Amino acid sequence: SIRQALRWGQLMTMGADGDLIEQVLQSAVVQNLSNDEIWFRLLEKVVAAENFDPRDFGMMVDYFQMLYQRSQYFRARDLVGIPLGDLRRHCRNYWQGLLDDALADGLKFETHDLREIGLRRELLTFTTAVWEPMKGVRDDEIFRQSKPRERTHWKITQLVRHSQLTAEAQAMKHCVDGYRRACQKGYSAIFSLGQVDLEGKISSRVTIEVSRKNRWIVQRQAKWNTPPSEEEIQIIYAWAMNNDLKMW
Repeated sequence: SIRQALRWGQLMTMGADGDLIEQVLQSAVVQNLSNDEIWFRLLEKVVAAENFDPRDFGMMVDYFQMLYQRSQYFRARDLVGIPLGDLRRHCRNYWQGLLDDALADGLKFETHDLREIGLRRELLTFTTAVWEPMKGVRDDEIFRQSKPRERTHWKITQLVRHSQLTAEAQAMKHCVDGYRRACQKGYSAIFSLGQVDLEGKISSRVTIEVSRKNRWIVQRQAKWNTPPSEEEIQIIYAWAMNNDLKMW
């Protein structure tokens, strides 16, 4: 393309090798011809570096692109001035932090290689899709004596990030991840009822949708959209009464 040709000419003038040129022409540097002062300084750094791995270039560019989208131009200008090794570590740590948070939410990815552009795009999507929790509704922790000498431990948690909805959908085999827009627009609040094992691991058992407007529990779905058990319904009912929620 014309944009690629412009970048290719820059790189050839700088003396870039073929592997680096290939990575640059696949990156956001090609589409974003604004902020060229910063792009030019970044290109100069990586071309001049003796041991720079071209596969790291996209990871760095996408970090700068994220700063531009958030209007953090001065931050980008400061960062491009630091030594290349420090800059690379800073960018990698940012993406690694997003990945760690997503994994902690229970998300699963085909790869954990931060050099993969698809992974970085997924991480940005999950990071930017957040919303305010529903007011007046508390998360809860419940202990029940279900049988003699057997006590069960449960938690109800509000899901306020796209990554949490996606992890819930993956665990429960249903489509709650499609409720992101309803949550962001303030129509719905999604909660997860999970059972806690002896090691403290939480296994999702029921997904609950609450209408924010009228405080009705409009859905309660177990795995594969099957009905909850009687015990699970009793737990949800008690939680609803404690939080002034209505359910049938």
